[in-house]
Amino acid sequence: MHPTQNPAFPPVLKLVGGWKGEYGQKLEFYREKSFCGMSGVASGGKSVRMVNSPYSEVNITPFPLPLSTAKRLISRVCHSTSDSTLATGLRVTSMGQYRHNSSPQPWVRQQSHALDVALTRLCLGHTTLNAHLCDLHRLRLAPDPHCPWCRSVPETIEHFLLQCPRFHSQRVLLRAQLLAFGASTLDLPTLQAAAGVHPTKQHAVLRLTSVFLKKTGQLSRL
Repeated sequence: MHPTQNPAFPPVLKLVGGWKGEYGQKLEFYREKSFCGMSGVASGGKSVRMVNSPYSEVNITPFPLPLSTAKRLISRVCHSTSDSTLATGLRVTSMGQYRHNSSPQPWVRQQSHALDVALTRLCLGHTTLNAHLCDLHRLRLAPDPHCPWCRSVPETIEHFLLQCPRFHSQRVLLRAQLLAFGASTLDLPTLQAAAGVHPTKQHAVLRLTSVFLKKTGQLSRL
């Protein structure tokens, strides 16, 4: 019996995705409402329970697929649904400059947690640099927005990474190293997300950004 036709359960399921194979195999993905208090839904066919996921039931008819195939299809539908939801958020936030889907991003592959945090904050624009702290919801968490070394210039992410003379020597070395990986421009998208760099070299470019951040000695301020 189809789960949505079972009189033993209230109509709280919503079909959110599916797949049909060339030999009649069928996968249907249902989301159950959180207020119903049900941990799962019984069905007459084979099913695969997805733990800690909004997709609680996968019905496979008329005969079950190999587990590896079912897992691959489940992953495909989940990623597709996640990307559709994510796309809206990316269109209205600055993160849309650096990522386009839910695939792993190069800046979250560092071995240092501090570098992971610093790179992620730089991409999001939420750092503890003075310009951001001073303007953060007008809480005035910093005495003034200016760079500690350039007293007349706000300490923004752009100023810190690209302009501050305090880190000029480190920046010159970084530019030369980036050229070796085909990154001819020293700008925020390149440093923050290796934008415009071949996928096989993105991790290396982000590693150079990490080295630059460590050499500045300012990780604790990011």
